[in-house]
Amino acid sequence: MNKKILIVLGVLVVLILGVTFPRGNSVIQQVVGAVSGPDISSPYISVNGVETWYATQRMTKSTTTPCALRSPIDATSTLLHAIVDFRTSSTTAMTVTLARATTAFGTTTLLNTFTSTANMGDTIVASTTGTESEDQFPPGTYFTVGLAGNGSPTNTFTPVGSCSAEWRVAK
Repeated sequence: MNKKILIVLGVLVVLILGVTFPRGNSVIQQVVGAVSGPDISSPYISVNGVETWYATQRMTKSTTTPCALRSPIDATSTLLHAIVDFRTSSTTAMTVTLARATTAFGTTTLLNTFTSTANMGDTIVASTTGTESEDQFPPGTYFTVGLAGNGSPTNTFTPVGSCSAEWRVAK
């Protein structure tokens, strides 16, 4: 009889220990839709099928097109706004042209022009209504910033700053 009690007690101890202590490493994987910090490495964010694309670059010196930002390459997009920030404009006064172009070096379709004085800081914020044909960017076209001087052959374009643009794509 003692033998039977010991066997029953032994089985109970094994069952209790087996339930209490896990058998190995259990990994629970759950996918959540959160961003872990303030930086997003993707060039776009999609909310319910509406994509907002972002582009930015530092200005290139010694060229007449210091900024060229490419629109989304897989769909026609609407330019929502663009910012051209000259921390220092250039050593000469100049005309700044905002345009749409098929290459990174052109100013084919004029969006607007501004004048900038020499050695000054300027910020140009351009927004669109989204209803004009100029606001529509075919896939892979460029928002460009063009510079032109006052006609002197010795104009030197050495802007310091950055450009950024935001496009909307509805799929």
